[in-house]
Amino acid sequence: SVYYVHSYYPTLCPDTIATTEHGRLLFSAALKYEQFYGTQFHPEKSGDVGEEFFKILSAYDDHITAIDLI
Repeated sequence: SVYYVHSYYPTLCPDTIATTEHGRLLFSAALKYEQFYGTQFHPEKSGDVGEEFFKILSAYDDHITAIDLI
């Protein structure tokens, strides 16, 4: 599981690259627009799952380095 702290959420859209389901509500957990990435959750506070997210993200886009993700 990942760490969420907010009660608001981004709706699904063409820029959604990951989703989360809470109850019966499906919403955007991560988005990519042009060269920008954003998450609704806090990967840096999500333990092993957050670390794996950073690894996958950096492998997905070779323009991202580990320092960009800190």
